[in-house]
Amino acid sequence: MLDTSDYRSFFRSPSAALVFLRQNFSSIILHSWVALSFTAGLSYIAGFMRDRLVAQYFGATTELDIFYAAFSVPDLIFAVVVTSAVGAAFVPIFTKQWSSGGRNMIREGIDNRHPDVLHHSAGAYAYSLLIALLSIVLFCCALAMAFSPLLADLLTPSQYTQEQKNLYAQLMQIMLLSPIIFTISTIFGGVLLSTRDFIFYGAAPIFYNLGIIAGLYWLVPLLGVYGLAVGTVFGALLHMLSRLVIGVGRMGYRQCLEHISLWKNSLLSETFFLTLPKILHVVAWQVLLLWFIRLAGEIQEGGPTMYNYARNFQSMPVSLIGISIALSAFSLFCAQSARGDRAAFFATLKQKIPLVLFLTTCAAIVLYFVAQPLISFLLAGGNFSEAAARQTAFLLQVYVLSIPFESLTHMLARGCYALKKTFVPSLVNVAIVAFVIGFSWALHTQYGLGLESIPYAFLAGLVIQNVLLFFLLRYYARRYFA
Repeated sequence: MLDTSDYRSFFRSPSAALVFLRQNFSSIILHSWVALSFTAGLSYIAGFMRDRLVAQYFGATTELDIFYAAFSVPDLIFAVVVTSAVGAAFVPIFTKQWSSGGRNMIREGIDNRHPDVLHHSAGAYAYSLLIALLSIVLFCCALAMAFSPLLADLLTPSQYTQEQKNLYAQLMQIMLLSPIIFTISTIFGGVLLSTRDFIFYGAAPIFYNLGIIAGLYWLVPLLGVYGLAVGTVFGALLHMLSRLVIGVGRMGYRQCLEHISLWKNSLLSETFFLTLPKILHVVAWQVLLLWFIRLAGEIQEGGPTMYNYARNFQSMPVSLIGISIALSAFSLFCAQSARGDRAAFFATLKQKIPLVLFLTTCAAIVLYFVAQPLISFLLAGGNFSEAAARQTAFLLQVYVLSIPFESLTHMLARGCYALKKTFVPSLVNVAIVAFVIGFSWALHTQYGLGLESIPYAFLAGLVIQNVLLFFLLRYYARRYFA
């Protein structure tokens, strides 16, 4: 696999660049952050097509506000149960098992050339965690379906009618199928991330957006906004299938299934121990998203829709550059910490942090200047008015200020997770979320700001969080490799 230092030869001369590309083409396309960025770019193109179709069909209406708000509970279940475990614990533990699996089998006298037994300890761990997480998600989704009318009363703005609250509950019930499907997809995505199969990992969101677009074309004309919800579930199914085939192929299944254990499993115990603090982080983040949607709805009609579109565009460079580099670095961090390579860990940090800041700052500047024509071209038209497009573009111009800081947060947090440190970073996130909620409310009520109070408060919180995470990561790394 390529490390950052391997790219230096690319810049020596044109001939050296050609030699480098010829020798490392496969590694760059399949196993570097470039692969993640490339697939994220294709996903965003599909996402822009999706947003344009949704905007022109529904406009900035209360019906679409309800659809976006109905994502909140399914997203909360998935994020708390699955994202917490996979993001904070699964990849470091799986990577360690995967890297040592071959050596363990040689000692045990197992033929490690057979694809069905290769790295069976890592595969058994993945399948065991999948069964455990699916059981929890199924229970939570069933509970949410049963209490959906109560949740609709609690989570919708006060001005919504009973009919609108019923629509919220019905859409939520449909989309509660998504966390179940995404649980399977995310486990196998963690496998692909650990094995640095980035092109297959990153392709899944493309299929997700294509599934939603299919729903827009074929189901929305028949079912209205319900068709959009069904299309979302179909997209989640495509997302899962695209990872499942490759993930199973990487691990095999026969020998792995023989070693599945849910009780007295030290790896599962370690996973849940590391996950608990991360749950605080994820819950706080979901609460923040719920707050932003609620606040945007209180400020004006169509506010959640405009906020959602501005956030989608703002997150594009964060995903294309910041998260792509952070995920690639996370895989390296986990491997380096597993073998105790202090020099490589710090070298990766020194190389990746300036790269993230430079590229995302450039992207933020470009996006600021193209925000108005971009939003007008992609969203304006149909039921989405020019006035709504101008307001969305202004909101985006404020949001772009946070792009470098949000991107760096992903890098620093994953550095901590690779060292199996989740408690204090999670507490930091909870404190920052509380600050952002209070600050955004003060900006709106005390200083009279509209929707822009959301991105200004978000920016202030990210700056503080980055400073705290940087010093935490440096402290953890020095102790871990001491």
